[in-house]
Amino acid sequence: MPWSETNEVEQRLQFVTEWKRGETSMSALCRVARYFEDGDEGGLLMLQNRSRAPMSRPHTTDARIEDLLIRARKLRPQYGTRKLHVWLSELGHRRLPAPSTIGEILTRHGV
Repeated sequence: MPWSETNEVEQRLQFVTEWKRGETSMSALCRVARYFEDGDEGGLLMLQNRSRAPMSRPHTTDARIEDLLIRARKLRPQYGTRKLHVWLSELGHRRLPAPSTIGEILTRHGV
C-alpha cells in the first residue's frame, strides 16, 4: 500500500468534516476552532498556517534610547557596555536597558 501524501490544510479540512459527522471529539475540534470564525466560505483560508510571530513587542527599547546609545558609543568608543551604562546613568539618563541589551543594540547597529 503506497503512502498517500496530504498537506496540512487537507488534514484540517478532513478533521472538520469528521467532526460534522460526529466522528471526532469536541476537545480535538477546539484545536482548529478558527475554521468557524468565517464559516464554510472562509474556512479554507482559516485552515492555512498562520505566522507565529508576535503582533507587537511591548518590551522593545525605544528608538530614542537606541539613538542615545549609538551617539554615546561614538563619543566614547573605548567604553564597554557596562561603562556606557554607568556613564549615561551619571549624566541623568534613567530607564536605560541592561548592559547586555546595550551590547545587542550596538551590535545590531554595527557600532
